[in-house]
Amino acid sequence: MQKHVGPCMNQLTPRWEWRIFAKDLSSITKSLTDFPSITFQKSHEIYLISEQCTKNIKIRHNMLDIKKLLAVNKCGFEQWIPSLKAPFPLQEDVLASLFQALSIPHQPKKASQLSMSDLLERIKSYDHITLIFIEKARKRFVLYDCFAEYSHIVCNGSPCETIALEHEDDNLLYQSLQKMGWDSLKNKNYLSFLKELIKVKTSGEGRNEF
Repeated sequence: MQKHVGPCMNQLTPRWEWRIFAKDLSSITKSLTDFPSITFQKSHEIYLISEQCTKNIKIRHNMLDIKKLLAVNKCGFEQWIPSLKAPFPLQEDVLASLFQALSIPHQPKKASQLSMSDLLERIKSYDHITLIFIEKARKRFVLYDCFAEYSHIVCNGSPCETIALEHEDDNLLYQSLQKMGWDSLKNKNYLSFLKELIKVKTSGEGRNEF
């Protein structure tokens, strides 16, 4: 078994990401057996999807988490950076940022806070926002110079698998993909995948759950 030394990355540093989705990735995951898993985690997450919003917005472990897309390179890799992470109940400044991203009218109030249940209930009244409930079981690896993740996910009852690689340096990301033989596979981020899933499930009717 090869020895792999992992990268050192600050959580607030922009990272280049590559990801794929499929119902069955067993033909690809076979090559992961040479790479020991460094963590395993299960989680229940809620993604907040708005057609015009380009930010990745989710709730996990009682935290609101928002990532912002900074750039896309010639290989289709995407550079993302965390732009907001806050615990519930959400404070007024966090609510203002969230509602602006989702195009929700907001009247600022002094000492305003919002619990998770109240937030979700309010969001359900807007047809342009979809709530997607995801169960994740994910393993993290180090593949050559990159962090990697394999996840089995269930999106509102629909099972799927996803693999991702990330690094601060897009050249090192590409080199790792080449070594794995995955460089011909087109990148797709969570936001794009979930928006496509919504269209399939709703047949374009635009309801805010499916």
